[in-house]
Amino acid sequence: ARLAQELSQATGYTIEITGNLALGLFPHPGVSAAGVRIASPLPDQPHPLIQAKRLDIRIALLASLRHGSVRLQTIELGDVDLWLRRDANGQENWSPPGEANASSHAPPQPANPGSPSLGPTVDPTPRRLDIVDMRVHFFHADADRTWLLNLSRVELSRSHKGAPVHYDLDGKLDSAAFELAGTVSLDATRPPPQPRRWSIETTLSMKATGTRLGIQGVSGVLPDLSALS
Repeated sequence: ARLAQELSQATGYTIEITGNLALGLFPHPGVSAAGVRIASPLPDQPHPLIQAKRLDIRIALLASLRHGSVRLQTIELGDVDLWLRRDANGQENWSPPGEANASSHAPPQPANPGSPSLGPTVDPTPRRLDIVDMRVHFFHADADRTWLLNLSRVELSRSHKGAPVHYDLDGKLDSAAFELAGTVSLDATRPPPQPRRWSIETTLSMKATGTRLGIQGVSGVLPDLSALS
């Protein structure tokens, strides 16, 4: 319960650890759990935002001691469902709780701002994120349709906080197998309170045909998908 509360306060999302915890020491100290659930910030949702049957968190001990806060080395998730929803009012369940037309540079608010700190603060962004067997469900109310993306492997890494994030993932959209790899970094030319924009360099490879598509550009919020059929 303490770990879930600290992570909830650090991220602004309500996080529940649903399985038994196990402590580990090597190669990095950390904790494993049989399940984790992150609630949707929007009320009355049929699914949580994220649900995983396996969670493994490893701590960067030296960095934590140096900065006086808990710094995460890696997060590993297994058998994951991610439900992304945009309702008829344009609200998105992946936006931080309470973020409505606010600057995305503002730090996330604690799930319970009045609760006391339980110890050192937690930086919830790891240097590496590994996911095995992930299903992404995207529902758009205007289109009244759900898109399903199956990912067998997701890897995201960075050298330090604020550095570009390198990603590499394998998956299937319908029956078409693909690999998507590249780098995404925050566009520093847009200071607050302007909305975040991301510089992206990515390569999409279709495994059946060997087709490769390179993409470079700047992205902001997700586009409106209501016109798709």
